[in-house]
Amino acid sequence: MPIRVIITDDHLLLIKGIKEALEADKDIEVTGTYTNGAQLLEALRHQQPDVLLLDIHLPDNNGSDLALNILKQYPDQRILILSGEGSAFQIREMMQHGCMGYLLKSTTSQPILVEAVKEVASGKLFLDPTVKDQVLNLMIRDQKATSNTPKKLTRREKEILQFIVDECSTQEIADKLFLSPRTVENHRFNILQKLGAKNTVALVKIALQMGLTE
Repeated sequence: MPIRVIITDDHLLLIKGIKEALEADKDIEVTGTYTNGAQLLEALRHQQPDVLLLDIHLPDNNGSDLALNILKQYPDQRILILSGEGSAFQIREMMQHGCMGYLLKSTTSQPILVEAVKEVASGKLFLDPTVKDQVLNLMIRDQKATSNTPKKLTRREKEILQFIVDECSTQEIADKLFLSPRTVENHRFNILQKLGAKNTVALVKIALQMGLTE
């Protein structure tokens, strides 16, 4: 089956160009194009694409807020941001929200567009080549600046940590908490990061030592 893509941008000529570039590849099908957030949200009620190509600046919505809203309603939706701005801080924010990729409109050649869509569709992260180094350097600085003191876990993270200690699988945790497996994995990753554990075995050991579980 082809990769299903929805494009949302307020410039019709840009939509046309992106659609033609993507559909030149036999593995990609553009199933919808929209010019504002309201149209997009209505469309997502009926179909969720494999990849949502989303302009960060729409006439009726802030891209950051819209992406957060979409991911709350559809946690498994893979979002590839399209923007005219290349601020490393903005890109970091969108990736932290849960977006899977970030493309600059100035560098969206056909090969890069296709590569980005295919990478994101397969569950991988994609950063525009022109800003990738800036973003990675910023994230490295953030990591170095982070205190070694373990951060507090949220209520949901504590619930999931307890299930991990009880040797429940990702699917079992997802079923018990009515979450998607991907959401559980995201929580697991955050818990590992907060507690400074490299793997599940170390995580369980730290949790027991710190009295974080029953």
